Amino acid sequence: MNQTYEPNRPVAPQHRNYLVEAAGISKRYGDVRAVDGVSLRVAAGEVYGLVGPNGAGKTTLMRILTGLVTPTSGTCRMGPAVGTGSKPRQVAGEGEGRVTAGSLIEAPAFYAAMSGSANLKLLCDYWGVKRVAADRALDLVGLSAKDRRRPYRQYSLGMKQRLGVAAALIGDPQVVVLDEPTNGLDPESIVGMRDVVRELRASGRAVLLSSHLLSEVEQVADRVGVLSQGRLIAEGTIDEMRRRLQAGRWVELEVNDLAAAATLLHDMGLVTTAPGTEGAADGHSAAGTRLRVQLTGELRPHAVNSALVKAGIEVNCLVEVRESLEDAFLGLLAEPARNGPATPGEGTTA
Repeated sequence: MNQTYEPNRPVAPQHRNYLVEAAGISKRYGDVRAVDGVSLRVAAGEVYGLVGPNGAGKTTLMRILTGLVTPTSGTCRMGPAVGTGSKPRQVAGEGEGRVTAGSLIEAPAFYAAMSGSANLKLLCDYWGVKRVAADRALDLVGLSAKDRRRPYRQYSLGMKQRLGVAAALIGDPQVVVLDEPTNGLDPESIVGMRDVVRELRASGRAVLLSSHLLSEVEQVADRVGVLSQGRLIAEGTIDEMRRRLQAGRWVELEVNDLAAAATLLHDMGLVTTAPGTEGAADGHSAAGTRLRVQLTGELRPHAVNSALVKAGIEVNCLVEVRESLEDAFLGLLAEPARNGPATPGEGTTA
């Protein structure tokens, strides 16, 4: 688990071997469209993070990709493309060779009185996989020899998640699908789960994982797709997403003449608001002496200060404020209708 890795490293397009491809996937339940025209691709040796709030359609999409749910429309492929000499998607148990996909979707379920090791060996028997695969999977997820002998009912949440991931790895899958793998874990267990994901990437697998926390996904993902109301509204590498979501640069000012400052900045084409009332068209009606100014393009805070001082306005305080990536992500989710669906590919953003 201590293997050296390069975080958030992009996979060169000319070397990409896509093991997951989905085109126009939709799923309706009556009048509810849980997934709406989603297209994405995940390459070997890549971690793709699917992020979005609860109810965005992440779990439904993962169920479709793993064959647990039939889509209303669209197509998907999991495994090497036709013509590469590999079989299409298998279900674990169709032999003792490598299976195409393993998944942990929603909460794992095991026999409470049996040890973790015994539970996995039972799955090996059920799927027709050699029992040694259970030990290999447990080694990969870092479950200690002592813990794997414990009854499952004595497992902590972090141990349960590790065992669930191990179950997904029994058939040595080329694709690993993990639904909210860090959900409910303590900080130490979260770090451990990140190590597991990085190890899977280092072994050349394609990893698709979901979370409602962008701050967690950016720790391990090479590319991110933002899902909102069933639609993929943005997609790109972590660096591309940082640029895509970096609209929130502001300076907060304290001046002696708020109305004059707001008028001057408005004439410069800048959006101003009173702190705590972001989203207003301007700050002309704001009370007090503080003003928030949105920076655009390459405009630097000192340029705002210089313009105000040149106009005879006293600037008593100036502080630059930057939105976190998480805050900008939440802002993107708040306006999905303005963002068209993302198109899969290198460097794509909505």
